[in-house]
Amino acid sequence: MYKSLLVLSLVFCFILPANAEQEKIWRIGIDSPYPPFAYEDEETGKLTGFDVDIANALCQQMNIKCDIQVIPFDNILPKLKDDTLDIAVAGLGTTPERLKSALFTDRYYRSYSIFIGKQKTITISAENLKGKKIGVQIDSLQEEYIKENYKDVVEIIRMNSIIDLIHAVQESKIDLAFVDGLPGYSILKTEDGSGLSVVGGAIELITGDSLIAVNKRHPEMVEKINQAIQALRQNGEYDKINRKYFDFNIY
Repeated sequence: MYKSLLVLSLVFCFILPANAEQEKIWRIGIDSPYPPFAYEDEETGKLTGFDVDIANALCQQMNIKCDIQVIPFDNILPKLKDDTLDIAVAGLGTTPERLKSALFTDRYYRSYSIFIGKQKTITISAENLKGKKIGVQIDSLQEEYIKENYKDVVEIIRMNSIIDLIHAVQESKIDLAFVDGLPGYSILKTEDGSGLSVVGGAIELITGDSLIAVNKRHPEMVEKINQAIQALRQNGEYDKINRKYFDFNIY
C-alpha cells in the first residue's frame, strides 16, 4: 500500500511540471496605439494590427495559450525584466542596454526611421536642425539616435506614442517628429497626417531588424519563436498578414 502511494506520488511529481507548462498562459506585450502595427478598430473596438495578428499567428503556430496586453512602449522591457511579461511583439531593435533586460529573436520585419513635419524642403543636418524641437517616442531607438547626433543643437521632446508626436507636429508644439518609418508612412495617409510629409526625403537614418523580445527566464522560447516565424513565412500566413496592412513586403 505504502509502496503504491509512493509510486503514485513520484509519477505525479514528474507529470505536474509538464501539465503546468501546457496550461501556462503566455503574456504578450504590444505597444498601442501604433498604427498599423497595433490600434483599436473603429468599427469593432477590438485591438488589431500587424503586431496583433503576428502575435496571434505565432501563438497558434506554437500551440500555446496567449494573453495579449497593451503596454506603454517604455514599460515593455521593465515588465519583461521583472517577470510580469513573457514576450513582447513591439518592433524592438537591440542595444547593449536592452540586451541586459531581455533576449531577442530573429527579425520579424525590417525597420527604418524618418522625420515628419510641415516643411518639405529642408535637408536634415545639424545646421538646419539648430534650435528646433524634435519629438521622439520615449526610450526608442529614434531617441537614442537624436541624442547621439543632435543633442547639442536641438531640444528633444519625449512622448509616449507616435500618435502623440504627430498631433504635436500638427499643433506646432514640436517642429519635427522622428519616428519609425512604417507607422510614420501609414499615418501620413490618414486624417491625422493631413498636411504633413516626410522631411528631407525618404532618408533611411536608422536601418535595422525589428525583433521579438523574450523574458530571460524563458530562453527556450527564442528558438521556438524563430522556428514559428519561419513556419509562418513558409505556409503563407506571414504574407497574408503583411498584405493586410502594407502594399510591399516588410520582411
